[in-house]
Amino acid sequence: MLYFIPTPIGNLKDVTERGKALLLELDCLIVENYQTTSLLLKSYGREKMPKMISFIKNDQFNKNEIENALNDFMAIGVVSEAGMPVISDPGYILTDYLVENKIEYTVLPGPCSVDTAVAASGLVNKGYVFLGFVPTKKGRQSFWKEATSYNLPKVILDSVHRIDKCLEDIHSNFNPSTKIFIGRELTKQFEEYIHTTAKNCNKLEFVRKGEFVIVIE
Repeated sequence: MLYFIPTPIGNLKDVTERGKALLLELDCLIVENYQTTSLLLKSYGREKMPKMISFIKNDQFNKNEIENALNDFMAIGVVSEAGMPVISDPGYILTDYLVENKIEYTVLPGPCSVDTAVAASGLVNKGYVFLGFVPTKKGRQSFWKEATSYNLPKVILDSVHRIDKCLEDIHSNFNPSTKIFIGRELTKQFEEYIHTTAKNCNKLEFVRKGEFVIVIE
C-alpha cells in the first residue's frame, strides 16, 4: 500500500494525527526533496531516518528504484516538498504509474495551499479552475489566453522570482475591475492576504518573499 501524505505548507502543527503517525512509522518514503523531508521528520521527533527515494532521478521518473521499493516494502509513504502530493509536483507521474499497474494506494486529506487560498479569497462560490504554475518562458502567452477564456475563478501559483512579471501579465490580460486575491507565505508567521484588482495589482507594495497563490475572479 502506498500512502500519499500531505505535509504542512508552513505551520508544522498543520498535520493530521494519521499523517504524522505514518511519517513516524513508515520505513520507506518516496519524496520530492530529501532535505525538506528530513527536517520535517526530525521536527516530529524521528531520529532514525527511513529509506528515501526521489520521485525524479536525472530529470526522469525514478521507475527502477521505486519498483524495487514496491517489492521490498509492504507500506510506503509519498510526500511532496509541502502540501498535498501530486498538486503541482512530479507526483502525478507516480499516480499514473500506480493506476496503470493496478497497485493499491490511498490519499490522506490534509494541507493544500490551493484550498487555503480559495477559502481565504472570498472569490469562489461553486467552482474554480486550477492552472498551476505560470510558464517561465515558452507557452506564457497561450497560458494567459487560456486563463482569460474561463468563466470560473482561476487559481495560479508563482514564485518570488516571477511574481512581479505575473502581476504585470494579470494587469495586461484582465478587465481592470477584475478582483484579485494574493496569498503570500500561507500559514507561516508572516502570512499575508492581499485583496486588489487587475488595475492595481502591478502597483502593490508588499514583501517579495516566499511563494504565492493567486485567485483571479
